[in-house]
Amino acid sequence: MKAPTAIILATLYLIVFVISIHFEFPESITLGLFTLSPLMLIWLAITVLKDSSEQYPEMNEDQEWGYFHK
Repeated sequence: MKAPTAIILATLYLIVFVISIHFEFPESITLGLFTLSPLMLIWLAITVLKDSSEQYPEMNEDQEWGYFHK
């Protein structure tokens, strides 16, 4: 799965969670969403870190990441 898709799904999950609190859904649903939220964040982080859909150029010997003024 690509990172943007994972970010959209995690955002939708958060929106559903906030809506469930605001509109006072049954407590079991809200607690279930709250309990699963750490798993959602771990899954999001792993998906974003493992996403290799973008190809970045290799740096030269005299370059450091973030310092292109040399």
